[in-house]
Parts: sequence; structure tokens; C-alpha cells
Amino acid sequence: YAQRPLTSDSLQQLLQIHPEKDTNRVGLLNQLAFANYYNSPMSSLQYGFEAQKIADSLGYVKGEAEAFRQIGLAFWAQSDMLTAINYFLTGLRIAEQNGLRQTEADILSNIGTAYNGMN
Repeated sequence: YAQRPLTSDSLQQLLQIHPEKDTNRVGLLNQLAFANYYNSPMSSLQYGFEAQKIADSLGYVKGEAEAFRQIGLAFWAQSDMLTAINYFLTGLRIAEQNGLRQTEADILSNIGTAYNGMN
């Protein structure tokens, strides 16, 4: 409770001082995507797609699964449920194949929320 959470501004500053395309950058991009998915879904998409591209090039499956989740959240925030579900399912497949249980659980929750939004 004593620590303040990272904000979009502070994450952006960290991203600027960390230009290397590595797993740390993927994590920062995914955090930025999450921080922006509701208020700025287009920015969230940009961060998510960049994170996915870097994670894929590194073979960083956890980062890639999370990037697909973030992309899905951005589409969900724009009420594009079908596209959101497609990205969630891609991330879920990666998470399941690699035993990323927490990521699986998060994505399954997101899928349920998207289907609920479709009635």
C-alpha cells in the first residue's frame, strides 16, 4: 500500500529509456496496453501489437500470450466482441500449450466477459 502504482506516464518514461527489444520491453508494452485499453483503446492496440511482434521474435510465449490478451481487451473496449474473442482465443491457445495457468485464467475471464457483452 505504501507504493504508488505505475501510471501510464511513468510506464512511458520507462519505455523511452529502455529501447532494447527484449522481454523487459514486452512487459512494459503490455503494462501500457493494459493501462490504456479503456480510455485509449487505439494506443492500447499499438502497444499490444508491438509487444506481440517483439515477443514472437524472441520466442517469449508468456509475453506473446499476454499481448494477445491486451489486444483483445482493446477490441472489447471498442465493443468489437468477435475480434476481441478471436485475439483472446489465440492468447489462450498459447497459454494452454505452455502451461501458463494464470494467463489462461485471466484470458478465460476475459472471454466470459466478452460473451456476456454479446448477451
